[in-house]
Amino acid sequence: HHVHPGDLPYATPVLRAASPSGSINTEYGPDETSQSDLDLSPEEFEEKVAMSLGLHEQREHEISAESKSLLLPKPKSAAEEKLMFEQVMRSLRWHVQQLEENEMIESMLLQGSRIALETQPSSDNVDAIMQTMMGPPLS
Repeated sequence: HHVHPGDLPYATPVLRAASPSGSINTEYGPDETSQSDLDLSPEEFEEKVAMSLGLHEQREHEISAESKSLLLPKPKSAAEEKLMFEQVMRSLRWHVQQLEENEMIESMLLQGSRIALETQPSSDNVDAIMQTMMGPPLS
Protein backbone atom coordinates (compact mmCIF):
# COMPACT_ATOMS: atom_id res chain seq x y z
CA HIS A 1 0.00 0.00 0.00
CA HIS A 2 1.53 3.34 -1.09
CA VAL A 3 1.21 6.51 0.93
CA HIS A 4 0.48 9.60 -1.13
CA PRO A 5 1.55 13.07 0.07
CA GLY A 6 -2.11 14.06 0.21
CA ASP A 7 -2.76 11.25 2.69
CA LEU A 8 -0.27 12.54 5.28
CA PRO A 9 -1.96 13.86 8.41
CA TYR A 10 -1.43 17.46 9.42
CA ALA A 11 0.38 18.21 12.65
CA THR A 12 -1.91 19.12 15.49
CA PRO A 13 -2.31 22.89 15.79
CA VAL A 14 -0.70 24.72 18.67
CA LEU A 15 -3.44 26.09 20.89
CA ARG A 16 -2.67 29.01 23.14
CA ALA A 17 -4.52 31.84 24.78
CA ALA A 18 -5.27 34.93 22.73
CA SER A 19 -2.86 37.85 23.02
CA PRO A 20 -3.94 40.58 25.41
CA SER A 21 -5.40 43.55 23.56
CA GLY A 22 -2.77 45.89 25.00
CA SER A 23 0.01 44.04 23.18
CA ILE A 24 -1.68 44.41 19.79
CA ASN A 25 -2.12 48.17 19.64
CA THR A 26 0.77 50.44 18.74
CA GLU A 27 0.81 53.77 20.46
CA TYR A 28 2.73 56.65 18.94
CA GLY A 29 3.85 59.76 20.74
CA PRO A 30 2.51 63.20 19.88
CA ASP A 31 3.05 64.46 16.32
CA GLU A 32 6.25 66.53 16.25
CA THR A 33 5.95 67.73 12.65
CA SER A 34 6.81 71.40 12.33
CA GLN A 35 4.21 73.82 11.01
CA SER A 36 6.36 74.58 7.96
CA ASP A 37 6.40 70.86 7.06
CA LEU A 38 2.63 70.61 7.59
CA ASP A 39 2.11 73.44 5.10
CA LEU A 40 3.96 71.53 2.35
CA SER A 41 2.18 69.31 -0.16
CA PRO A 42 3.15 65.61 -0.09
CA GLU A 43 5.30 66.10 -3.22
CA GLU A 44 7.08 69.13 -1.73
CA PHE A 45 7.68 67.30 1.55
CA GLU A 46 9.08 64.30 -0.33
CA GLU A 47 11.42 66.58 -2.28
CA LYS A 48 12.54 68.31 0.95
CA VAL A 49 13.36 64.99 2.62
CA ALA A 50 15.17 63.70 -0.49
CA MET A 51 17.26 66.89 -0.61
CA SER A 52 18.13 66.65 3.10
CA LEU A 53 19.23 63.02 2.64
CA GLY A 54 21.21 63.85 -0.50
CA LEU A 55 19.58 61.08 -2.52
CA HIS A 56 20.07 62.83 -5.86
CA GLU A 57 23.68 63.86 -5.22
CA GLN A 58 26.61 61.90 -6.56
CA ARG A 59 28.77 60.05 -4.08
CA GLU A 60 32.48 60.74 -3.82
CA HIS A 61 33.57 57.64 -5.74
CA GLU A 62 31.10 58.45 -8.53
CA ILE A 63 32.53 61.94 -8.90
CA SER A 64 36.11 60.65 -8.97
CA ALA A 65 35.17 57.96 -11.50
CA GLU A 66 33.64 60.54 -13.83
CA SER A 67 36.65 62.82 -13.57
CA LYS A 68 38.96 60.11 -14.93
CA SER A 69 38.96 59.44 -18.64
CA LEU A 70 38.24 55.88 -19.68
CA LEU A 71 40.61 56.14 -22.62
CA LEU A 72 43.99 57.66 -22.00
CA PRO A 73 45.32 60.00 -24.69
CA LYS A 74 48.16 58.67 -26.79
CA PRO A 75 51.48 59.82 -25.33
CA LYS A 76 53.37 62.36 -27.39
CA SER A 77 56.87 61.38 -26.31
CA ALA A 78 58.78 58.37 -25.05
CA ALA A 79 58.99 59.92 -21.57
CA GLU A 80 55.19 60.37 -21.43
CA GLU A 81 54.72 56.80 -22.65
CA LYS A 82 57.06 55.47 -19.94
CA LEU A 83 55.28 57.53 -17.26
CA MET A 84 51.86 56.27 -18.42
CA PHE A 85 53.16 52.69 -18.46
CA GLU A 86 54.43 53.01 -14.89
CA GLN A 87 51.11 54.49 -13.70
CA VAL A 88 49.11 51.71 -15.34
CA MET A 89 51.42 49.02 -13.94
CA ARG A 90 51.25 50.55 -10.44
CA SER A 91 47.45 50.53 -10.64
CA LEU A 92 47.37 46.93 -11.89
CA ARG A 93 49.75 45.78 -9.15
CA TRP A 94 47.57 47.45 -6.52
CA HIS A 95 44.43 45.75 -7.88
CA VAL A 96 46.18 42.37 -8.03
CA GLN A 97 47.34 42.84 -4.42
CA GLN A 98 43.76 43.61 -3.36
CA LEU A 99 42.50 40.48 -5.10
CA GLU A 100 45.23 38.34 -3.50
CA GLU A 101 44.41 39.72 -0.04
CA ASN A 102 40.70 39.04 -0.56
CA GLU A 103 41.47 35.50 -1.76
CA MET A 104 43.73 34.88 1.25
CA ILE A 105 41.03 36.06 3.67
CA GLU A 106 38.39 33.94 1.94
CA SER A 107 40.61 30.85 2.06
CA MET A 108 41.28 31.43 5.78
CA LEU A 109 37.55 31.67 6.42
CA LEU A 110 36.90 28.55 4.37
CA GLN A 111 39.67 26.66 6.17
CA GLY A 112 38.13 27.63 9.51
CA SER A 113 34.78 26.27 8.39
CA ARG A 114 36.37 22.95 7.31
CA ILE A 115 37.66 22.18 10.82
CA ALA A 116 34.26 20.85 11.84
CA LEU A 117 34.30 18.48 8.85
CA GLU A 118 37.59 16.78 9.80
CA THR A 119 37.27 13.15 10.79
CA GLN A 120 37.41 12.61 14.50
CA PRO A 121 39.63 9.88 16.00
CA SER A 122 37.85 6.54 15.92
CA SER A 123 39.71 5.07 18.88
CA ASP A 124 38.92 5.44 22.57
CA ASN A 125 42.54 4.61 23.42
CA VAL A 126 44.21 7.89 24.45
CA ASP A 127 47.71 6.49 23.83
CA ALA A 128 46.80 5.55 20.25
CA ILE A 129 45.29 9.00 19.61
CA MET A 130 48.39 10.73 21.00
CA GLN A 131 50.64 8.53 18.84
CA THR A 132 48.78 9.54 15.66
CA MET A 133 49.13 13.21 16.59
CA MET A 134 52.84 12.97 17.44
CA GLY A 135 53.93 11.19 14.28
CA PRO A 136 56.54 8.44 14.02
CA PRO A 137 59.09 8.11 16.83
CA LEU A 138 62.52 9.64 16.27
CA SER A 139 65.45 7.21 16.21
